[in-house]
Amino acid sequence: MHNEPDGEVMRVFSQVLERQVFLFPDPIDTMEFAAAPEKLLASSMTFNGKCDGGLALAVPEALARIIAANFLGMDEDDPVVESHGNDSLGEILNVICGHLLTALYGRDEVFDLSIPRPFTLTGPEAAILARKKGFYAFDVDGHQVLLQACFCKNVPGEKPNAVG
Repeated sequence: MHNEPDGEVMRVFSQVLERQVFLFPDPIDTMEFAAAPEKLLASSMTFNGKCDGGLALAVPEALARIIAANFLGMDEDDPVVESHGNDSLGEILNVICGHLLTALYGRDEVFDLSIPRPFTLTGPEAAILARKKGFYAFDVDGHQVLLQACFCKNVPGEKPNAVG
């Protein structure tokens, strides 16, 4: 595993959003992450294998609609888009997770991935989380996005140690 996964997390996140939903994220300092007035739709998932960990992604509702529309190839105002916001966000997170694990550990490592689980955050909750270790913030088309990546080394007979 790379000792510092930060660069890979940011690269993979940007690459997946660009290729899957045609959005172009710009990294921002997590201290600049501001409380959004609207609630954020979020999704989280875990993985187990050579390394255990998890990812979470939180985006404002308006951006979730854009992601769903672009992912489904539909207009934002299509009723199907509204009902698939959480599903599309979870699928994007799943793709990010797969690409990130491959980038960090190679194609030969096998990981068990959980299914993405949807939840919501308020803007102030997300702003507090942004200041914690393992969180990354991005500006995506004028919307602030929060990504969490947590990796723990598996050492037989020892408790996992967080590495990123």
